[in-house]
Amino acid sequence: DKAATCLSVEPEGFNQTQELVSAVTYSKAPEIVRMVELLLGFKKFNVALDKYYTKYLYGNATTAEWFACMEEVSGIDFQNFQRVWLKRPDHPEVTYTTAYDSAKQTYNVKLTQSGFERFDNTDAAGPWEIPIDYALIKDGKIVREGVYFFKSKSDEFTLDNITSTPDYLSFGRQWSYFGTSKALNATNEALIKQAINDPDAVNRYFAYRAIADGEKARIVEALIGGRNDVTISPAFTALHGSILFDETLNPAVRALILSEKNALTTREDLSHHYDHITTATVALLQSVWAAHGEKIDAKLKALIKASVPGPHKDQLLERKLKQHLLAIVGVSTAPLALPTVAASSVTIDVAAVALSILNTSTFVSDKELAFRTILSTEAYADRAAVQTRIRDEWSKTPEMLEAYIATIGSLSTSDFTTQIRTLMALPYFNINQTHHTRTLARGLSQIRHKSVLTEEGRALMLELFTKIGTVNQMSAYPLLKCFDQVDAFTGATKDALVKTLQAMQDSIDKVKEESLYNQLNIMLKKA
Repeated sequence: DKAATCLSVEPEGFNQTQELVSAVTYSKAPEIVRMVELLLGFKKFNVALDKYYTKYLYGNATTAEWFACMEEVSGIDFQNFQRVWLKRPDHPEVTYTTAYDSAKQTYNVKLTQSGFERFDNTDAAGPWEIPIDYALIKDGKIVREGVYFFKSKSDEFTLDNITSTPDYLSFGRQWSYFGTSKALNATNEALIKQAINDPDAVNRYFAYRAIADGEKARIVEALIGGRNDVTISPAFTALHGSILFDETLNPAVRALILSEKNALTTREDLSHHYDHITTATVALLQSVWAAHGEKIDAKLKALIKASVPGPHKDQLLERKLKQHLLAIVGVSTAPLALPTVAASSVTIDVAAVALSILNTSTFVSDKELAFRTILSTEAYADRAAVQTRIRDEWSKTPEMLEAYIATIGSLSTSDFTTQIRTLMALPYFNINQTHHTRTLARGLSQIRHKSVLTEEGRALMLELFTKIGTVNQMSAYPLLKCFDQVDAFTGATKDALVKTLQAMQDSIDKVKEESLYNQLNIMLKKA
């Protein structure tokens, strides 16, 4: 939501539909509604909704009229809330510190927000208005909870009659606002406790993410400095294992908490080092394998063995966990990402395991990951044969063909450009079909260390942009999204990215492809 391509929920004007709504605003708008619900409370919110639907039944209504109903029922003034949330892009970044005074039995929370400063001296200036759902937690149980409406650049609130030291503050529960948060004085010990026993699954995820991203950031910073001697903390692998094998926790929740993407979302200053982030991600997964290889192998085999045809509830919950385990297994035979990562004594035939899932699972998402794992195992002797078989099978239905395109588009292999060009030459890949081109473009956004940071990747991106953009402008937008951090780069890398963006603009007609042309203007000016 900070990129040059981002829009406000209510833009001032537009020439093309893709300038009216984006993937971000499509998600952000309902989050704004959810924030209003939190401020009103469930009962009042539904009374206000009933008033709105009754008043405008069989008619048209504006956003302002919807908010007027919310104000009438609640007595809350939403005028400034609407202005800062609807009329500008971006999101709040909240930092906070906590302090417990045992003598006074008080718990103080100091808040600071940023992310609004770039709108100073505009009609959209001013701090965000943020509803913060919070709870104090002790031994996994709620001591005190509430909602605080944060409206200024900095603020604080104090909770009285807190008789014992809480383990941690669960902040912004259930993702109570559209934005980020960071505890400035949270200890690793507190974060580990929170990742293990916070009643709010969202904050369990964020606590784990803070630990994992801390490890990932140390690796990335070392690699930027030309070093690879950084050691992954045993506390991280122990935490990962404690959540992974916690049978009291929903298997899908375990997988969602532990899933390790090629991203570093909590460190904006490092988030554009896609190559180093990929190395760090592999290193973390390999360290987990080294610490828990036997249990991971046994659990994955048990889940595969338990798979039976049909959409049974248990399998619906377990498939995400199975996929996370396969992701760990998938890097177990790759060269060690860091010399400090210990090699595991457990050996496994990754391709054979993936092939078993591919051939027996009834879930498409299982099959997709298994197929990607096989293609990523470039030394596998039957790789080409399996790919040919799956290509022929999956191309028979639109849904499975799209799954095939998604897999090829997101391959991070040495032959990724050949794979994509071969895909586009297939008779059943239709460049006029939006689902085909958009799926391919979105896949490339997942492998920016290849598609953006390599010369062959940029050449491919230019080629695809020209082919897709002149047919369907909307489908080419995900390709531009891959370059949305161009301003973060420096030196030769930035020059190469700007050169590619300029070549993209030169390859299209500024009238026929007006929307893309104008978007590139914005990106080039920001760069």
